[in-house]
Amino acid sequence: MMLRRPFHSIRTKFLLVGLAAVLLSGSVSFFLAAEQRRQLEQQLRSSAVNIANQTKFVMAPLIAFDSRDEMKKALELLRTNPDFAYARVSDGTGTALASVGSAAPIRCDAKSGLQVADGGGLLRVSTPIVDGGTTWGCFQLGISEARSQRDAKRLWTITILASLMTILVTLASGGYLARSIAYPVARLAEAVSRVEHGEWDTQIEVGSGDEVGQLARGFRSMIQELRRTKTYVEDILHSMADSLVVVDREGKIRTANPATYSLLGYGEGTLLGERIERITSGIELLDAARLQGEESSSGIEVEYVAQNGVKIPVLASVARMGGHSDTVICMAQDLRERKRAERELLSAKEAAESSNRAKSAFLANMSHEIRTPLNAIMGYSQLMLRDSDLGWGAKENLNIINRSGVHLLALINDILDMSKIEAGQVGLNPAPFDLPDLVKDLEVMFRLRAETKGLKLDVDISPDCRRSIESDMGKLRQVLVNLLGNAVKFTERGSIRLRMSMTQRENRELWLSARVEDSGLGIAAEEQTGLFRPFVQSQSGRNLQGGTGLGLAISQQFIRLMGGEIRLSSEVGKGSTFYFEVPVQPADGGFVSKQMETRRVTGLQSAQPAPRILIVDDEPNNRGWLTRLLKIIGFSMREAEDGAAAIRVWQEWKPDLILMDMHMPVMDGLEAIRRIRQHPGGTETAIIALTASAMDEDRRAIMQSGVNDFVSKPCQEHELLQKMQACLNLSYLYDGTEAPRNDSGAALGSDPKSAAIEDLLQELPHDFARDLQLAIQNGDKGRLDQLIEQVGERDVAVSNALKDLADRYEYDALSRLLEGAVRRETAAGGRPR
Repeated sequence: MMLRRPFHSIRTKFLLVGLAAVLLSGSVSFFLAAEQRRQLEQQLRSSAVNIANQTKFVMAPLIAFDSRDEMKKALELLRTNPDFAYARVSDGTGTALASVGSAAPIRCDAKSGLQVADGGGLLRVSTPIVDGGTTWGCFQLGISEARSQRDAKRLWTITILASLMTILVTLASGGYLARSIAYPVARLAEAVSRVEHGEWDTQIEVGSGDEVGQLARGFRSMIQELRRTKTYVEDILHSMADSLVVVDREGKIRTANPATYSLLGYGEGTLLGERIERITSGIELLDAARLQGEESSSGIEVEYVAQNGVKIPVLASVARMGGHSDTVICMAQDLRERKRAERELLSAKEAAESSNRAKSAFLANMSHEIRTPLNAIMGYSQLMLRDSDLGWGAKENLNIINRSGVHLLALINDILDMSKIEAGQVGLNPAPFDLPDLVKDLEVMFRLRAETKGLKLDVDISPDCRRSIESDMGKLRQVLVNLLGNAVKFTERGSIRLRMSMTQRENRELWLSARVEDSGLGIAAEEQTGLFRPFVQSQSGRNLQGGTGLGLAISQQFIRLMGGEIRLSSEVGKGSTFYFEVPVQPADGGFVSKQMETRRVTGLQSAQPAPRILIVDDEPNNRGWLTRLLKIIGFSMREAEDGAAAIRVWQEWKPDLILMDMHMPVMDGLEAIRRIRQHPGGTETAIIALTASAMDEDRRAIMQSGVNDFVSKPCQEHELLQKMQACLNLSYLYDGTEAPRNDSGAALGSDPKSAAIEDLLQELPHDFARDLQLAIQNGDKGRLDQLIEQVGERDVAVSNALKDLADRYEYDALSRLLEGAVRRETAAGGRPR
């Protein structure tokens, strides 16, 4: 394709510049020649006038004395001038007095003054001779112009030759420059123009080694790089799975990759030149770019329209090319598969949430159903323990029932905690508490268990620990109970250590650190990674056949919820160390901890009237044991089987406090509380909610309903009485017996029957007693059952008591009985047999 050369091409410019140079050079040369000729003529005229003026002054006295010979001699001297032609002196009448050379006489008029004339190749000068005001005559001088004319002719010849040489040199230089610069640059421009019009195979044939050649080689390299880039871009466009469209300032499609045609069903190349509205629906891409502040790098959802009219959802990202260019590039990702996956995911999520809600509802209902009879079991066992006529064996059995209920409740709570963690329903309940009191309570709980196994328990609280802090004490306590419980369980000899410290970080945030170290069995490295997953136990845990495998998983989740992380360092045979840090807040300086009263309540102080207590529960058994217990202590009691009956009794009897169950037929506890509180005088009655629900949202709803407090079922006697004391400002009477505790570290009650068991165990052979102790320490239930059956050959009652303890996994109690027997034998001066 031949490209039309513009008038202002570089070759035209070269020609114009050369022509201008020639014209300028010729003009200057002719101007200089003419000026020089003029100067020569002026010089000749000035020389002739000067000679004439000088000579006339000499001739005046000579004419006066009529010295013609002297005149002749003076005129002869003028011949020394190479251009001299003639000279003549005449008197006033025009008569020649002296002359040199031949010349036609010229009339000399004194009145005309100096006259200069030329013609016939001569320059004629005529001037009057005046002296003292007297005109003596006239002097005439002729100067030949031949030499001047020769010089002028020679000057013009040189000028013409110089001009011709200048023209030739200029034309030669122009031709050379045209060949070496203009023509290569023009070819280079044509090649670049061809490349610009898409002729990527255009060759640039410039072989000079100067700057133009370097420029040509640079263009060749650039075009080769552009070819490679073009090929690379084309490969990218062909390999792209997403649609790419380039739109010009007029809203027309300039480029569309194969994925675009494949997505929309058009033939390749058919969209070029079409307006972008042809493939968009609802919102234009350019409008989308403006809506996104000139760019939409994050992408917006729009719809493309396929050739068959089907609308395709895409995620479009539009941006302007080259900064402020009006060209827009748009990439669009097909969202059909993602939309389908999202629908499936949403459906699966809804199904999972429904399943999770069903599971949570099932667990909550099961918890409620289990806690309700367990409330009666533990309630009546606590009530029966108050019977002074009850024998030791019966009380021991009741203690076993109570502790087994507590153990069952702990398992239920673990499962519910794990369920709530999985459902994301666990939250923090920060409140001020006394850190040393918490640690002291843990030390009391685990010291006896540790010493029973011959272990040393060290508790170390750093002096930098604040006494009063704010955090979720319940979760913190449960984590420490789990870690210390595992340490005692999996340590056979050596020691267990709990270390607490506190640090303040750069942001002035307070962090509480806890470290539980033991010298136990240790955990293999391959087991450590999965140890914090639910229902996962180490090999030593499986060997002991104890626990659910939820303790560490719950502890990990609780610590993460509090903002920390549990770490484990362990080596088989060298013990384990569990370590965590959690952020805490300093509590008010005025906070004072209160230790729970654990002595058993026997009655009310006589100075106060018997408070009226209304018990509302649809289960007769739950009402029964509470009524009997509170009557024993001295309260005046009434019962109601549902919320409606409770309102009637409240209106008639005006109780001081209502113990209100939440889940009841006819009218539940929440509605009954709401109606009582709305009634005039309803706020004067204290209400404690009794709930078997373990869900936090249920408990929050209960506390927001207007109750003074709540007690979870199964009710613990001391907890219920303490809260009643706080609501009614009561004063109790106590005996010296410690009330049953709700932790696994509760001790067995003491009774003379224990001495009978120890007496029997003291009579056992030393090897048999050692086997019993070894089975207890190893947690070998099968071997322990075999040995207890052998005890039955001596005393069936003692064997049954031991079997009950073993079935309840009360290994601590069994160890204490064995050690008690050994101590009694040692004190009596015997030795183990």
